[in-house]
Amino acid sequence: MRFGLPDNYSVVSPEVPVPAASRHQVVPAPLMEKLNVVTPTPVTKFHRQLQQLEEGIQPRGPLPEAEIESLEQEFHSIMKLQLQTISENTAQSLQRQRQNTQAVIKLEQQRLEAEEKRRQEEEKRRREEAEKRRKEEEQRRKQEEERKRREAEEQKRKAEEERKRQEAQKEVEKKQEEERQRQLASQSKCTTNFTSIDQQFKKYKKDIADIKTQVVQTVTNDQVLKKQVGAYKRKLNVKFGQLSDSKQHLTAIGQEVINILKQTQSHPAAYKFILNFVAKAIISQAETEVGIKLERAQPLAHMAYILLKQFPEFEYFLTARFVKKCPYIIGYSCSIDTEEGRYRMNWKRTDSTWEDAVKYEERVGGIAAVWAVMSWLTEYGEQVSIYSFKSQWQFLARMLNTSQSILDNTHFAVVSSWWEVAASHFLPQYGRQSAKLLQAVASAWPMSVSQQHFSGAARLLIAGEEWEKSGQIKGIKPMNP
Repeated sequence: MRFGLPDNYSVVSPEVPVPAASRHQVVPAPLMEKLNVVTPTPVTKFHRQLQQLEEGIQPRGPLPEAEIESLEQEFHSIMKLQLQTISENTAQSLQRQRQNTQAVIKLEQQRLEAEEKRRQEEEKRRREEAEKRRKEEEQRRKQEEERKRREAEEQKRKAEEERKRQEAQKEVEKKQEEERQRQLASQSKCTTNFTSIDQQFKKYKKDIADIKTQVVQTVTNDQVLKKQVGAYKRKLNVKFGQLSDSKQHLTAIGQEVINILKQTQSHPAAYKFILNFVAKAIISQAETEVGIKLERAQPLAHMAYILLKQFPEFEYFLTARFVKKCPYIIGYSCSIDTEEGRYRMNWKRTDSTWEDAVKYEERVGGIAAVWAVMSWLTEYGEQVSIYSFKSQWQFLARMLNTSQSILDNTHFAVVSSWWEVAASHFLPQYGRQSAKLLQAVASAWPMSVSQQHFSGAARLLIAGEEWEKSGQIKGIKPMNP
């Protein structure tokens, strides 16, 4: 007898109950993998057994009820076992998921705590650095205030010292001026009137001031006129640079200079400006070139005298410039113990340093040499005022009568320059009187300061001894024809 399931028996796998959490909470696949959750395997074993049973059983009529019940029990047992397995697997997966989630949460908490700790440490570091910078800035501010306070005190101290120094200097100058006035008063009783010389010096200083304001400034303020006279200045500079010891060449150059000056006569301001420029050019060249080689005084002196004879107005500008740059030629002297005294005697100053004494003596000696040559030139007709033998006599007499309290080496250096270029021409002019004056210049006068050991005085003594031995005074070489 064969047994089998009825043809109309439906074998159905009972629906596996899905936990509520599984039905309503979907876990994404990546997270499932991260948490090592294994997806429950579908129930296939029973289906395969049932399929094999169906394939091996031929239809054979209805099964007994007991057998059917047995199969049902077996089926339900299998299903129950499967469901239990699924439930256990699911519970394990959920447990692992919770553990993994807790691990992730813990790691995240640790990361956040570490981040918060770093943030707090960074904030603390920033606060400490800000406090440090604040303290440093406060220290720098205090130091700067202290530095400014010390500087202010130092400036105040220096200002006070300068005020006291100026007051003391004014007091010294006042006393010196009083002494000078007493000397002038006593000397005026002798052959030299130093009060008159002092007034004469002030007159020439005023002339210089007037030239600056009334001539130079007038042209400077007129841009068109300034441009025009600039062209004349360039032409004249070239001519003065061409001077030589040839009289023929000098005459030609002199005529060219005269022609240039005549071109400016139509405009009075330009004419006066150019005359002043020529005077400055002659004195400047005397300062820079003649002091180191006295023979160079002759071309400049001849040129100056040519212009004096051609343009009488030139004397006003030239003489004021001569006296300003070398006041010794009119016999003016003053003490150089003060700044004012040095400025009067034409000492140059750079910043807070006065020029070297040797350089100063070369400059004024060169100017004096040009004036001295001009004072013996007679080939241009009658001599002009301060440029004459008479002015030479006054120059020597005033120098010899200068108070020894203000004599310095420059006085003797200037007279030595004069001696080399003019003494031989001066000697025959006044007979025995000239000789007497020259003997005093080259002997008694320098001997009166022998204790000071002035080099200029020594030069004069040597010149006097040579004159006494040879019987003649050696002068500079005459210009070539």
